[in-house]
Amino acid sequence: METQPSPAISAPLPPITPYEQKQLLPFGILVKTSFRVWREHASAFVQIGLVPLIASVLFSMPQLVGVRSPAFFGLFQLVVVVVSIFYSICLFTAVSEGMALPQGIWGVYKRAGKLFFPFVWLFILVIAMTFGGGLLLAVPGILVGVRTSLSLFAFVVEGRRGLSAHAYSWHLVRGHTWNVLWRFLVLALVVYVPLVLFFVLVGFVGSTFTDHTLAPAGDPAGLRIVLQNPALGGGSSLPAPLSITSSILISTPTYFIVIPILYIFSFLLYQSLKEMKGSPTPEEERKIRKTLKIFAWLGVVAILFVAVIATLGILLITLLTPSGRTGPY
Repeated sequence: METQPSPAISAPLPPITPYEQKQLLPFGILVKTSFRVWREHASAFVQIGLVPLIASVLFSMPQLVGVRSPAFFGLFQLVVVVVSIFYSICLFTAVSEGMALPQGIWGVYKRAGKLFFPFVWLFILVIAMTFGGGLLLAVPGILVGVRTSLSLFAFVVEGRRGLSAHAYSWHLVRGHTWNVLWRFLVLALVVYVPLVLFFVLVGFVGSTFTDHTLAPAGDPAGLRIVLQNPALGGGSSLPAPLSITSSILISTPTYFIVIPILYIFSFLLYQSLKEMKGSPTPEEERKIRKTLKIFAWLGVVAILFVAVIATLGILLITLLTPSGRTGPY
């Protein structure tokens, strides 16, 4: 009997039904399929990744004209964050729809605009629930993070929003939490170790073009150049040409290769779990949502507590610091 093609990719996968498969797809198949899908649609992934890449490079441009305003850089950082969110939504949408892209790349970004705020709310809930789990020690925090790791696909594919998307992900992953976790951890090693080595190489090469002020003896590998790169969320005090060059070199493999492969892998995992478990019953979803609400409220309390402690600490330091002193000496 011929295998049925997966709707998300152009080549067939082994048939996956609740009767034929009782376990997750093997890690090797997930990785091989992820790289194959990326190769088949590399051009589309590059086009989608061009938008955040350009935004990341533009973040370094103010230095070229001598702009040093913190407010200006803060505005640029906000733009980069917003563009990154649009990029994530586009990738989730494109991967889940088999990279068909009938309206082209800009059509995907246009559609992402309609999902922007629900996506942000979903992400805020993840942060709150993970904080809430972390408040009960590390293991519950990890458990919440893993079980809600597929919520964004539930949001994009199933049209579920807020706690409903998280409950759907929780239902799929429950009973397979540690299998899902180790697959993500090993994948991270597979794709991120080469990337980190490349980052270090870029930093090392970049350090040879800087003076001792920018590449001190304590930073022989030029890691500060890497960590300050805007593609990684950091500011930059490097000379403008070097900052822009490092941004391009670091952002290109990140947006064009690494992140797409992670999303493809996640979607294949989502597909496998969905075929195995299907949708939760209304009663199951109600119980899961109740649990998630508890984690979310615990997270809100934890975040507020940390904010209050941090504010009081800053005020205390301000009060205890003599007027006119700007440092410890």
